[in-house]
Amino acid sequence: MTPFTCGLKGRNLVFTVLFCISAFGLTTYLGFNGQFQHRRMHFIFREHKPMHHQFGLENPGENGQKLTLNLEKPPSDLETYRFPAGLSEGMKKSIEKSVRWMTGLKEPPKFLPEYKNPCWYEDFDPLIGKGKIYRDNWYGMFHPYAKKNSGAFKSWEFNLYSWWSQNKKRLRCIPYFYLAGIAKCGTTDLFQRIRSHPDVADGLLKMSQWWGRLAYNTAAGNGSGVPFIDFVDLFDYPARVIEKYTCTTCPKLHHQIVGDYSTNTLFDNDYWIRLLGNNPQLHEPNITTAHYIRYFQPGAKILAIFREPTERLYSDYLFFYKGVKSPERFHSLAKQAVELFDNCTKIFSVRSCAYNRTLHSQEALRIVRLRVGLYHVYVNDYLRVFPRDQLLFLRLEDYHNNMNESLNRVYNFLGLRDLNAREEYKVLRKGAVNSRSKNNTKIGDALERTKILLRNFYAKHNDLLAEALGDDGFKWHANEIKQPADNGPEKIAS
Repeated sequence: MTPFTCGLKGRNLVFTVLFCISAFGLTTYLGFNGQFQHRRMHFIFREHKPMHHQFGLENPGENGQKLTLNLEKPPSDLETYRFPAGLSEGMKKSIEKSVRWMTGLKEPPKFLPEYKNPCWYEDFDPLIGKGKIYRDNWYGMFHPYAKKNSGAFKSWEFNLYSWWSQNKKRLRCIPYFYLAGIAKCGTTDLFQRIRSHPDVADGLLKMSQWWGRLAYNTAAGNGSGVPFIDFVDLFDYPARVIEKYTCTTCPKLHHQIVGDYSTNTLFDNDYWIRLLGNNPQLHEPNITTAHYIRYFQPGAKILAIFREPTERLYSDYLFFYKGVKSPERFHSLAKQAVELFDNCTKIFSVRSCAYNRTLHSQEALRIVRLRVGLYHVYVNDYLRVFPRDQLLFLRLEDYHNNMNESLNRVYNFLGLRDLNAREEYKVLRKGAVNSRSKNNTKIGDALERTKILLRNFYAKHNDLLAEALGDDGFKWHANEIKQPADNGPEKIAS
């Protein structure tokens, strides 16, 4: 009988329902015949899914023989592997406990060494029955695209159930890379061209928003997060694709990868106050989303694309704001937003003000999302956590002017093979994705005085970004500021 765990301690029980109340909310665990499933605040018990393989345990197979998977062994210095240098023991414990709370796992999965993408196997019980695997998945029930997602889940289950039942195991995968930002910087266009590479599998959604937001809080704002297994479900079909196709001449036999394209992952840390290791009295987080991703999957690749922040901000306003829009209205709001932020920085650091959720809930800063363009704050947070070769930062202006070169940088960064001439033509011939709508085009450009106001505000922040990345291009000199095609809407504000 497998130990049933609630938090750090547990008991061997045939059937157990425990409600564990933590500092962050109510966590529900259901165990049956030694197998258990983690849910949080949904009060909907899904079919149990064993986690032997996630924990790297030997699992009894048929006739009592032991089934041992060839799982990747972490480096001997596990702390160097999962944590950036210089963290205190207390911060390490806080990260570990927070990730355990977020995922419901005692420890991160041990990824299969023959797979380039981070994947692991779970046992699959055919007795679960069709129609129940994704029945209670949050993305199929409550997501803005729930109806579409639910239909896709039904199709996936129809196609995958027999394979899982036949093999009595199910490959689970999480993203190899994260296109972590930024909204209104051409992310949708870049997303479409990355996934056009033959070795990139396609997940259910462009944006899961799990690491940056939904792991901590749903749209309901009730303090409960979306279960980790619901996030992992989003990659079930690409997991089968990754499992099916092999390459005997590649460094990894299973060479395909899948990504997540949530444009809030880089900057969204609104719930940092709730998480262990962060002290609200310090007014800014010691631990951010970057720490959790590195702890859970130390080899993750993070990339982001940036646009001149004044042009990005106006595009963001036109796309996300649903009220009456005009250049004059934008100017009034931008002026208020700059004043509010500058007043904050007279007392607190720029980073504190960037991560001040209360400040940015005020109308002007909520509509004119000034903080999103403070790229250096978020870039430096990731530079402090990840090795430099696991991070790639692009400019939309370069991407627009020389798409082929920018895409080759991305493909090389992700370790993808070069495209042949036909494949390259197919990727490059795609038209710009999601250009500015006709209605928003009619509104016109931002006022010149607004541009001057915002460029003056962002100038010092751009200088800090250029310094952090060692590239003066991120200062956005005046002769290149005129925006390229306005690409990349995000359906969920991020």
